[in-house]
Amino acid sequence: MRCALFAVAFLFAAAAFAAEAPTPVEADFRKMTAALSTADYEAFISGLGEGARERVTRERFEQMFEPYIARFKGGFESAYLTQLRQEGCEVHVWKVTFRDGGDDYLIKLALENGKVAGFRVH
Repeated sequence: MRCALFAVAFLFAAAAFAAEAPTPVEADFRKMTAALSTADYEAFISGLGEGARERVTRERFEQMFEPYIARFKGGFESAYLTQLRQEGCEVHVWKVTFRDGGDDYLIKLALENGKVAGFRVH
């Protein structure tokens, strides 16, 4: 119950401070979620900075995102929530709601020196 109350409070607070992602960051997010919707490894890694691209092998891509691909394929909507500073990176956060009516996710897209250094689904 406490978790549900925290989540509701967080979402109301986020809505009150609704923001828009900077255009290049939004474009990166759209490109990468589109790649998840089609399970397109090449398109996904093309959005990553060089260091991150080297870490995300095809096998790692499949391990990390296989549980989410079917849900992305089924359609989703996203809402930009906020920007954070974490471990020296600029981190942008979206709420993703799926058409299947299941649980929502948060997606964090991390930038380092203006390049996508990380993409995480929570």
